[in-house]
Amino acid sequence: MLPRFIRPLLTCAVVAASTVPMAPAEALTSIAVRLKAEAGSDFSRYRLRVNGKVVADRVVKESHWTDENFVVETLDADKQNRVSIEHYFDTPSRALYVDRITVDGTAVSASSGVQDVGPQDGRFLRRGAKAGHFPWNGILTVSLPSEAFGSGHPDESEGVAGNPSGSVQTVASGGSTYFRPPMPLSKLRIYNIKPSGIQRVTGGANEDLLLVSPNGEINGKFQIDVRGFRGVYWIGASFNPRPLGHLITPRGKKVDGVGSLVRIQTHANAAGRPFIYLDRMRLKTDHITFG
Repeated sequence: MLPRFIRPLLTCAVVAASTVPMAPAEALTSIAVRLKAEAGSDFSRYRLRVNGKVVADRVVKESHWTDENFVVETLDADKQNRVSIEHYFDTPSRALYVDRITVDGTAVSASSGVQDVGPQDGRFLRRGAKAGHFPWNGILTVSLPSEAFGSGHPDESEGVAGNPSGSVQTVASGGSTYFRPPMPLSKLRIYNIKPSGIQRVTGGANEDLLLVSPNGEINGKFQIDVRGFRGVYWIGASFNPRPLGHLITPRGKKVDGVGSLVRIQTHANAAGRPFIYLDRMRLKTDHITFG
């Protein structure tokens, strides 16, 4: 039995996760690209490719480093996966710069990839510090390390509970089924989580929310409270929180503790069936005293 003062912290995660069962074939992957346009440029246009397939086409106007976030269908951890940034609408003033690509919290520097410049025939390649600088058209490709996919897929034999959407696909011979979370609405809000502090996010019935974890652990006095939205995606987080308030142990001792880390409540009048999608969540309690 878990001590009383830690139990609510875990209950929130378990309840939220069971709202939308997850499976290897039906999960989603979070990708963040840090990039910027040439100073003085009106814009730079680029495509995001995953294993060669175009999954997004966007324009960046900021001349300072900015993070662009994407949600794509899951990548197979058993294969060699590649993410590419293709700059395809250049002029002398529309150079593009890419610093890094982050997949489910694992960052890969652009300098570890290779940029194929111009006609993409392999004859003109930029590597190292130059790989992320696009003075002309070109495509930067980075290979993803295996740690970008967490600890692997859950065991199909475990089964799952519930089917909140009615969208089901059978994936195990024993009859287990898994819910496929919907793709985001056109109104997708991105929120970059800070590693400490009390944070609140509210949204409308026709919005979805993507929570993006900070690099490294969430290791301060932390709590996040999400209200509203049709659906919430949070893919990849590592918690090692510090006490936030006072709680009573099963033996009646008053201690520093954590009441709850995450509170998520979808909109009462959501546009479509509401959902909460959590995946690859890790919890450590190095800073919490068990009484």
